[in-house]
Amino acid sequence: VKDDQDLCPPEIKILEEFYHSFKGPEWINNSYWLDESESYCSWYGVVCDKFNVSTTKLELGNNGLSGELGTRIMEIMSELTQLEGLDLNGNDINGTIPTEIATLSNLVELDLSHQKQGLMGQIPDGVSKLVHLSLLCLAGKKLDQSIPSVIGKLEHLKVLNLSSNVLSQSIPTEL
Repeated sequence: VKDDQDLCPPEIKILEEFYHSFKGPEWINNSYWLDESESYCSWYGVVCDKFNVSTTKLELGNNGLSGELGTRIMEIMSELTQLEGLDLNGNDINGTIPTEIATLSNLVELDLSHQKQGLMGQIPDGVSKLVHLSLLCLAGKKLDQSIPSVIGKLEHLKVLNLSSNVLSQSIPTEL
């Protein structure tokens, strides 16, 4: 059954991988996740389109997710082609923001702020490829280096929150 795309859409496999990557059994609320009697659109924090076919948002802020935001999970999540919102704020996700974040090409809102350990390193230039982005929240404590000037190319960006980081240099004139 799990190989039949009509009975088990590819999105289920992607969301299952996401769940396991971020220690789903330990989440504060993991209601209906992996429950085969429920549509994945009923899983806590999963928002689907009006036809209940495509995942449009993952709203899992402050929910006890933990693990690394790595290349592999970004590549898998890029298969969620209708994903417009990714809210993972206030969890315990660590590592650096991978350049593959740019593969989430339909994102309008991205909130990775306030991770317990903090995301480290730099903001990848690939963020500029998220051309629909209107909200980018990366507040935390460990992002360093400078704010990439390419963020200024995000024409729809209305909210940019980089507070509580150790960013160096001044704010680029492009912003």
